[in-house]
Amino acid sequence: MNTQYSIFLVFLGLLFAVACIKPDEYSIVPEIMEIRLDKAEVDNYIEPLVISIDFQDGDGDIGINKDAPQKNIFIVDNRTGFIDSLAVPYDLESPGNIKGISGTIDVTILSSCCVPETGLPCTPNADYPPRQELVYDIYITDRSGNQSNIMKTPPLSVICPN
Repeated sequence: MNTQYSIFLVFLGLLFAVACIKPDEYSIVPEIMEIRLDKAEVDNYIEPLVISIDFQDGDGDIGINKDAPQKNIFIVDNRTGFIDSLAVPYDLESPGNIKGISGTIDVTILSSCCVPETGLPCTPNADYPPRQELVYDIYITDRSGNQSNIMKTPPLSVICPN
Protein backbone atom coordinates (compact mmCIF):
# COMPACT_ATOMS: atom_id res chain seq x y z
CA MET A 1 0.00 0.00 0.00
CA ASN A 2 2.87 2.34 0.79
CA THR A 3 4.29 1.93 -2.77
CA GLN A 4 0.93 2.79 -4.35
CA TYR A 5 0.69 5.88 -2.16
CA SER A 6 4.20 6.98 -3.22
CA ILE A 7 3.37 6.47 -6.92
CA PHE A 8 0.20 8.49 -6.44
CA LEU A 9 2.14 11.36 -4.83
CA VAL A 10 4.73 11.36 -7.66
CA PHE A 11 1.92 11.36 -10.24
CA LEU A 12 0.14 14.18 -8.41
CA GLY A 13 3.38 16.20 -8.24
CA LEU A 14 3.96 15.76 -11.98
CA LEU A 15 0.39 16.79 -12.69
CA PHE A 16 0.83 20.02 -10.73
CA ALA A 17 4.17 20.72 -12.43
CA VAL A 18 2.67 20.31 -15.90
CA ALA A 19 -0.35 22.44 -14.99
CA CYS A 20 1.93 25.27 -13.87
CA ILE A 21 3.99 25.43 -17.08
CA LYS A 22 3.33 28.77 -18.73
CA PRO A 23 2.93 28.87 -22.51
CA ASP A 24 5.42 30.86 -24.55
CA GLU A 25 4.49 34.52 -24.77
CA TYR A 26 5.03 36.15 -28.15
CA SER A 27 4.40 39.65 -29.40
CA ILE A 28 1.12 40.18 -31.27
CA VAL A 29 3.28 41.45 -34.15
CA PRO A 30 4.42 38.41 -36.14
CA GLU A 31 8.13 37.73 -36.10
CA ILE A 32 10.25 35.78 -38.57
CA MET A 33 12.87 33.87 -36.62
CA GLU A 34 14.81 32.18 -39.42
CA ILE A 35 14.67 31.56 -43.16
CA ARG A 36 16.17 28.54 -44.92
CA LEU A 37 16.47 27.50 -48.57
CA ASP A 38 16.32 23.87 -49.65
CA LYS A 39 19.27 24.39 -52.04
CA ALA A 40 22.10 26.83 -52.66
CA GLU A 41 21.79 27.02 -56.45
CA VAL A 42 19.15 26.55 -59.14
CA ASP A 43 19.11 26.44 -62.93
CA ASN A 44 17.54 29.50 -64.53
CA TYR A 45 13.77 29.10 -64.93
CA ILE A 46 13.90 25.29 -64.46
CA GLU A 47 14.17 24.23 -60.82
CA PRO A 48 11.72 24.94 -58.02
CA LEU A 49 12.99 26.33 -54.72
CA VAL A 50 11.50 25.81 -51.25
CA ILE A 51 11.83 28.66 -48.76
CA SER A 52 11.17 27.67 -45.12
CA ILE A 53 10.05 30.53 -42.87
CA ASP A 54 10.14 29.97 -39.09
CA PHE A 55 7.74 32.40 -37.39
CA GLN A 56 5.89 33.18 -34.20
CA ASP A 57 2.81 35.31 -33.50
CA GLY A 58 1.32 36.15 -30.11
CA ASP A 59 -2.33 36.34 -31.13
CA GLY A 60 -2.14 33.60 -33.76
CA ASP A 61 -3.95 35.48 -36.50
CA ILE A 62 -1.80 34.28 -39.38
CA GLY A 63 -3.42 33.00 -42.57
CA ILE A 64 -6.55 33.77 -44.48
CA ASN A 65 -10.18 33.26 -43.59
CA LYS A 66 -13.48 34.44 -45.08
CA ASP A 67 -13.19 37.80 -43.30
CA ALA A 68 -9.55 38.39 -44.30
CA PRO A 69 -8.73 36.82 -47.67
CA GLN A 70 -5.78 39.12 -48.47
CA LYS A 71 -2.22 38.08 -49.29
CA ASN A 72 0.04 37.80 -46.26
CA ILE A 73 3.50 36.60 -47.35
CA PHE A 74 5.64 39.02 -49.32
CA ILE A 75 8.81 37.99 -51.17
CA VAL A 76 10.92 40.80 -52.64
CA ASP A 77 13.57 40.10 -55.29
CA ASN A 78 16.53 42.29 -54.25
CA ARG A 79 17.82 42.50 -57.83
CA THR A 80 14.67 44.05 -59.31
CA GLY A 81 12.48 45.13 -56.38
CA PHE A 82 9.65 42.90 -57.70
CA ILE A 83 7.28 41.87 -54.89
CA ASP A 84 5.58 38.50 -55.12
CA SER A 85 2.66 38.23 -52.71
CA LEU A 86 1.18 34.95 -51.56
CA ALA A 87 -1.39 33.82 -49.01
CA VAL A 88 -1.09 31.26 -46.25
CA PRO A 89 -4.12 29.23 -47.35
CA TYR A 90 -5.18 28.26 -43.84
CA ASP A 91 -6.38 30.06 -40.74
CA LEU A 92 -3.55 29.16 -38.34
CA GLU A 93 -5.26 30.59 -35.25
CA SER A 94 -5.05 28.27 -32.25
CA PRO A 95 -8.30 27.06 -30.72
CA GLY A 96 -8.70 27.54 -26.99
CA ASN A 97 -7.29 30.07 -24.56
CA ILE A 98 -3.67 30.03 -25.71
CA LYS A 99 -3.49 32.03 -28.94
CA GLY A 100 0.26 32.30 -29.49
CA ILE A 101 1.59 30.14 -32.31
CA SER A 102 4.94 29.33 -33.82
CA GLY A 103 5.88 27.12 -36.70
CA THR A 104 7.32 26.87 -40.18
CA ILE A 105 5.71 27.95 -43.42
CA ASP A 106 7.16 26.34 -46.57
CA VAL A 107 6.80 28.39 -49.75
CA THR A 108 7.63 26.88 -53.15
CA ILE A 109 8.98 29.26 -55.79
CA LEU A 110 8.42 27.42 -59.07
CA SER A 111 11.31 29.08 -60.88
CA SER A 112 13.96 31.75 -60.48
CA CYS A 113 15.09 33.73 -63.47
CA CYS A 114 18.32 35.55 -64.27
CA VAL A 115 18.13 39.29 -64.87
CA PRO A 116 19.76 39.97 -68.27
CA GLU A 117 22.42 42.56 -68.97
CA THR A 118 20.56 43.27 -72.25
CA GLY A 119 17.32 41.90 -73.64
CA LEU A 120 14.12 40.68 -72.00
CA PRO A 121 14.24 38.74 -68.72
CA CYS A 122 13.64 35.00 -68.78
CA THR A 123 14.17 34.68 -72.52
CA PRO A 124 16.89 32.66 -74.25
CA ASN A 125 17.87 35.60 -76.52
CA ALA A 126 19.04 37.91 -73.73
CA ASP A 127 22.65 38.39 -72.63
CA TYR A 128 23.24 36.92 -69.18
CA PRO A 129 26.23 36.64 -66.88
CA PRO A 130 27.19 32.98 -66.13
CA ARG A 131 25.47 33.13 -62.72
CA GLN A 132 23.72 35.62 -60.50
CA GLU A 133 23.32 35.88 -56.77
CA LEU A 134 19.71 36.25 -55.67
CA VAL A 135 18.60 37.31 -52.21
CA TYR A 136 14.96 37.69 -51.25
CA ASP A 137 13.59 39.98 -48.52
CA ILE A 138 10.63 38.28 -46.86
CA TYR A 139 7.99 39.54 -44.46
CA ILE A 140 4.56 38.38 -43.34
CA THR A 141 1.46 40.20 -42.14
CA ASP A 142 -1.32 39.02 -39.89
CA ARG A 143 -5.05 39.62 -40.19
CA SER A 144 -4.78 42.63 -37.85
CA GLY A 145 -2.44 44.30 -40.33
CA ASN A 146 0.70 43.89 -38.23
CA GLN A 147 3.82 43.48 -40.37
CA SER A 148 6.67 41.26 -39.23
CA ASN A 149 10.33 42.06 -39.37
CA ILE A 150 11.93 41.82 -42.81
CA MET A 151 14.45 39.02 -43.10
CA LYS A 152 16.80 38.16 -45.95
CA THR A 153 17.19 34.68 -47.37
CA PRO A 154 20.64 33.16 -47.63
CA PRO A 155 22.13 33.92 -51.08
CA LEU A 156 20.90 31.72 -53.92
CA SER A 157 23.08 31.19 -56.97
CA VAL A 158 21.06 31.16 -60.20
CA ILE A 159 22.85 29.47 -63.11
CA CYS A 160 22.08 31.58 -66.17
CA PRO A 161 21.69 30.28 -69.76
CA ASN A 162 24.67 30.65 -72.09
